[in-house]
Amino acid sequence: MLDVEEQWIAMTRKIVGFYFVSHEYELLTSFISKQISWIGTLEDEICHNKDDILYFFNKEYGLYKDQYKLSNEQYHAVKINNQTGIVWATLNINAPDLPNVLVRLSVVWGKEDGEWKIFHVHNSIPDHIQGEYYFNIENAKAAYQVMDERVKLAATTDSVTHIKNRNGFCNAVSKLMHEHRKQNYALIKFKVQNFRYINQRYGYSNGDRLLENIAKNVKRSCNQEETCGRIEKDTFAILYQFEDRESLNQRLYQLNDDLIDRRMKRKLFSEVYLLIGVYLIPQNSKESIPAMLDKALIALNQINETQREKNIFYYQEEMMKQQYHNNFILEQAMIAFEKDEFKLFIQPQFDIESGKTVAGEALTRWITESGEMIMPNEFIPLFEQHGFICEFDFHMLEKLCQTLRHWMDAGMDIQPISINQSRLHINESDYLERFCHIVDTYSIPHCYITFELTESAFVEENERMLTLASQLHQMGFQLAIDDFGTGYASLSLLSVVSADILKIDKSLLDGSEVNQRSYVILEKVIEMAHDMGMIVVTEGIETRKQLDFLRELNCDIGQGYLISRPIAADEFKKYWLSPALS
Repeated sequence: MLDVEEQWIAMTRKIVGFYFVSHEYELLTSFISKQISWIGTLEDEICHNKDDILYFFNKEYGLYKDQYKLSNEQYHAVKINNQTGIVWATLNINAPDLPNVLVRLSVVWGKEDGEWKIFHVHNSIPDHIQGEYYFNIENAKAAYQVMDERVKLAATTDSVTHIKNRNGFCNAVSKLMHEHRKQNYALIKFKVQNFRYINQRYGYSNGDRLLENIAKNVKRSCNQEETCGRIEKDTFAILYQFEDRESLNQRLYQLNDDLIDRRMKRKLFSEVYLLIGVYLIPQNSKESIPAMLDKALIALNQINETQREKNIFYYQEEMMKQQYHNNFILEQAMIAFEKDEFKLFIQPQFDIESGKTVAGEALTRWITESGEMIMPNEFIPLFEQHGFICEFDFHMLEKLCQTLRHWMDAGMDIQPISINQSRLHINESDYLERFCHIVDTYSIPHCYITFELTESAFVEENERMLTLASQLHQMGFQLAIDDFGTGYASLSLLSVVSADILKIDKSLLDGSEVNQRSYVILEKVIEMAHDMGMIVVTEGIETRKQLDFLRELNCDIGQGYLISRPIAADEFKKYWLSPALS
């Protein structure tokens, strides 16, 4: 794949061919920005916008029919930033009217609507040829000034939303804080909840329109002593003045309400919610703007995307300590992986009527060399956030298959084991192939692997998850809907997912002891699942009273501390497996 400088050179070669050789002005126009400026070789060949260029090309189309021959082409590209670059070229043109003329060419490339476009062209030849004056230096200086301003603007402007990019935002914040030192400022970083789902559900073009709509309304919310910018992807930043936290909160809630125009809301058929991190900047702060953005981001990362109760977090110093701890965990995880410190644990699942263990759930425990146990809630979210989770899942799947193979070879009567896999796998084209390859390498019958799919995953990745569920079922794996009852999806999910097992979340069981409505819901869910031919597993059973209650409701299988905590795989074999009957 070409790097960006090579791309610019290749595109410049192409437009040189369109312009000088084939005179394909229509194709050349497709490369031109709406903000184009163009300095040609004749006195009147200076264009300030795309309309000027179209008029100029239309005039040239009738003048030049012969194809010129090019020789001695040389190209050199320089990257200004991720959004802008310049290509300089020299070449010789051989034609009846211009024999062997040296041409110098500079082309400024920039991003517009996500594509590379030409923002400026300067095409020059020697000042005098055959007594004609070919270049007006004064007009060229004026055009260069316009071009220079546009290049600087492009370097600090986001190409999709046309508000400031990260560099432009940092520059503007620094200037405003210097000019208004006595003002209280808050630096806010926010993103759109489940923006990836919006892109996948409505298409990336509509996702870009949503970002443009957000940018327009965020910019409108700022006064002259404030600023805003798009930092990356669906993440924006704002510098707001404030008097106190209460008034700032009200303003942020209002921003959420006014963020999307009514037409856009109707188009999406849903509300759009913000997740907001806030850093209150101390007066006369000597911190860099990137450091302030990092603190706002740390606050933003405290928010659980699956909950809407609290979508604004303010930065506190304890969060930075947690960030250091997270970084330490990630650094140690790489070492732990090499040392095989991630251990396979299994929690038994038992028949509610007989108490006999009939299955298990595979879990992970990180046990360090010193014997310290690190629980999954400390490292799994970090693995997901930093893109390590997919390889980790495959590693633990292989550990499970190795263990099952060992038990089978030892003549044990193995039981179905359920395994959790991150929803991030849904974007991997070869995921199913890799999953089956690991299972089949150890000759594990697919019916002994139960694939748990979380209820929340169907909300964010509905169509893809339904496809994955169907494919897994066709391959003979058992399917379980995990965490049912946590409030993400409706009961209609059961009608579209061909699952074998419904796992009821602990929260619904806890509520049934004190809430008559929760009792009725639990009763009806179990009854409905049975009518659909599904086995019901209830998690979090900790008391005899809960067990008796579930037996009364005809729940099939239980899981919880009443019978056993998650235990090491060897202990599970010792206490809960029996030799296979010969």
